[in-house]
Amino acid sequence: MTSTEIFENNLLFFKIMKRYGDKVQCRCPAHDDKHASLTITKGRKCTLFYCHAGCTVDDVLNAAGLEKKDTFYDVEPRSPNWKAYVEAREKRRIEAVYNYVSINGAYAFTKIRCEGKKILYGRMENDRFIYGLPRDTPRKSYKAIYGSLQAINKAIAENKPVFVPEGEKDADTLIKQGYTAFTYGGVNDWQSDFATLVQRADVYILADNDEAGKRVAETIQNDIKTVAKSSKIIVPMPDIPKADITDYFNAGHSKQEFEKMLQQEQSTVKEAVREGVAKHDTPIKAQRQQDSRLEQVLKDLHAERYETSDKGFGRLFADVFKDRHRYNPSRKDFMRYDGKRWIDDIEGLSARASAKVLSDALVRYAVNVDTEGKYLKAVATLCNIRNRNNMLQDSKDVYFFSNEQLDVNDYL
Repeated sequence: MTSTEIFENNLLFFKIMKRYGDKVQCRCPAHDDKHASLTITKGRKCTLFYCHAGCTVDDVLNAAGLEKKDTFYDVEPRSPNWKAYVEAREKRRIEAVYNYVSINGAYAFTKIRCEGKKILYGRMENDRFIYGLPRDTPRKSYKAIYGSLQAINKAIAENKPVFVPEGEKDADTLIKQGYTAFTYGGVNDWQSDFATLVQRADVYILADNDEAGKRVAETIQNDIKTVAKSSKIIVPMPDIPKADITDYFNAGHSKQEFEKMLQQEQSTVKEAVREGVAKHDTPIKAQRQQDSRLEQVLKDLHAERYETSDKGFGRLFADVFKDRHRYNPSRKDFMRYDGKRWIDDIEGLSARASAKVLSDALVRYAVNVDTEGKYLKAVATLCNIRNRNNMLQDSKDVYFFSNEQLDVNDYL
């Protein structure tokens, strides 16, 4: 089990009131707690417990039914030498390690993701990574998932939903948000045997926004429909090609927004998935055409080469909208082109609206050009109105004109 899996398993023994990533506030089981005085944090080597009412760690663990050994991450290989060996051999850095378990809970194999999207499979034995799997044991024969069976069973018992995304990164994203999730791997790795894991469960299948993602989502729903209590297919970002749930949260969406989306999805959305559009957010055709044109402009400008700062975004805004919005220092406000001439943009409202359109387009554009997520995180800051205002402020001195120039020719 990974440190994340052990941490999440530890949390199953407590009543969580609030969660902030790897830090949670719980009711302490060692005393009559009405104020969530127990803080649980994912440490470097173990799960950390601190009761603000004064209970000792031993008291907390005993009351919860845990032992200290259950909180240490030493079941994950402790020696870093195996990672150094793999990185030296592959000549690239390890980005993530995923330990898969079979549907009966036994360790199956380890999947390593390296830089450059290189994937390695093998097994951990005596703190060493053994390359490859036995030739007579194909990977699918392990019937393995990435996730915690204990967490899945607990969620079902408590009538909480189980999420099935495509890929380990998305499973980790959901777990960090406080949800129960497991994944089968890639689009070709789902097996009908996995349906037994979600008997009597309310299941949300999170589909990547591409044809392969939608197809496997429908396959999963078809396989689990006779055993699950309910199942729904969700496309978190239906207007952004290839986007997934990690992209959704990286784009600045909150957990509250995600919860609202789930509440709106009261019925299966297979028809919407086939159309590539979710019921809760169906853009009109004209808007799609406008978005497509803007994304082509960003592509032509190589938007990712601009500085990801207020100044850089300001320059990008000016370059994109130089024929529509320009600042007039004489009037101390933006002006806009109405198709015939430059006219006043009262309080810069039109420019502000275009800044919002640009920020949305940049998020969609970033998903397609950014493999590591760094550019997406940078442009996602423009979802904040304050940052968009900073962008507009820094765009003012790029392409401006004065009243004198307009007096000569207001068709500039």
